Amino acid sequence: MNRKEFLIRALKDPDERVRVAAAKALDRIEAKERIDELGKTLLKGEKVERLRALYALGEIKNDKALLYLLKALKDPLEDVRASALRVLGDIRDRRTLKAILGMLKDPSKAVRLTAIDVLGLFQDRRLTPYLLKLLDTGDKEIMARAVEALGRIGDRRAEVRLLELYPKSDPSLKALIIKTLGELDD
Repeated sequence: MNRKEFLIRALKDPDERVRVAAAKALDRIEAKERIDELGKTLLKGEKVERLRALYALGEIKNDKALLYLLKALKDPLEDVRASALRVLGDIRDRRTLKAILGMLKDPSKAVRLTAIDVLGLFQDRRLTPYLLKLLDTGDKEIMARAVEALGRIGDRRAEVRLLELYPKSDPSLKALIIKTLGELDD
């Protein structure tokens, strides 16, 4: 009996937790078997199909899936680009950081905001200078997301810039700055 046959039998187990685990394992195996099909759908399917393919590739978490996800960052549809960023944020593979940083220049503000959120998920201090630059954009949404991401990273190097920004900020940004100052490492 191979693993797939074993998992199919496990779908009949009396314990629901075993059945659910077996179903998820089978889904992953089948997705790996269909990785090229998912990749083609991601690149040429209808919007909903592409989004489904994105999330399925995100579950696979191997190098080939990662390459398809990185290609999706160049998709003409902003929803696909933003979703690809979210999936990459869930995976948090440091090899994708350069591509994610590149998305800070995307023409879509929604995609840029998503990229900022995803960078914060990495909690990588090397990202601090990139996020600090965003505090000079003058765009309140971009600045607020950058402040939040800096809080998730917790790098003390952000402190001076946040303290400089505080007096020039509106009340909502001031509140985020105060929260972030409390999240920075000592």
